[in-house]
Amino acid sequence: MSEFTVHTGALRTIADSCTAAARAVESVCADLPPAARTLADRLESDTAALRRLADAAEEIAAWYELAEQRAAADELRTLGAFAPTRPGMEPPAPDPAPALTPMLGETVMARFRDA
Repeated sequence: MSEFTVHTGALRTIADSCTAAARAVESVCADLPPAARTLADRLESDTAALRRLADAAEEIAAWYELAEQRAAADELRTLGAFAPTRPGMEPPAPDPAPALTPMLGETVMARFRDA
């Protein structure tokens, strides 16, 4: 399990907890008598803050998922295999003039020395 997966799971848990808390507060507000309207207003404000926190946690979790996908794609490229996960992530074009391997370079240099 990668670091990104752990963070994503934690953020999703935070988002779920905030959403559940917001629902509970909304339920309490609905049951308050009109005389307690000031308290209900404050609770509704807290609910809005919880929902914003849940949205932020979801957005950050989405960024972590994207980072995890990119890290996996980079790892595949490093291993010599490439499996695009999204459009636009095609493998890079091959180098038209690949670098000389050390052995080939030594062979070429030996020929120049001997000539």
